[in-house]
Amino acid sequence: MNILQSIIGLLILIFGTVAGVYSGNLLILIISFTSGFLLISLSKLVDNLTDINHKLLGLPFTTSQLNTILKYSPQYYVESPTLDVYPDNETLYPLINLENELYIKAKVFYKYLSQNEHQYTFSLPEKGAIVLNCSSAYYQGVDLFQYGEQVLVKLSVLKLNISIYKDRLILK
Repeated sequence: MNILQSIIGLLILIFGTVAGVYSGNLLILIISFTSGFLLISLSKLVDNLTDINHKLLGLPFTTSQLNTILKYSPQYYVESPTLDVYPDNETLYPLINLENELYIKAKVFYKYLSQNEHQYTFSLPEKGAIVLNCSSAYYQGVDLFQYGEQVLVKLSVLKLNISIYKDRLILK
């Protein structure tokens, strides 16, 4: 519905402006310009209010919201004095903040990772084996979840201390 409203607003804006200019009618120009921008603005407002409503109701993020969060998440080079980062420490990884929990691609820990169906085992040095079940989608508090072709892990469950220095994420 909101997409349709945006498209109609854009069409009114374009065709009304063209019609107003060609006919020389200032009233058509003003009405089309105002109503076009009003429809486009209202559709954006409804989108934002829908997102706020989802958050207030405690619903999980939609795929669109997760895409936006991932797109705007800061990216860091991952380093560690105790871990071998996959493939190397010159690969950028997004650090995703979902409801005050930090997530990173499980691929970072590839050398310490084994998988048996939906069960992932992280065998980090000095931490022991941490076994996590992978959820098919994100929900608040999930330790490990699949997002498209990626698997994201909550850093706090791996008992790692993190620090950020400029463009570097340091895991200890």
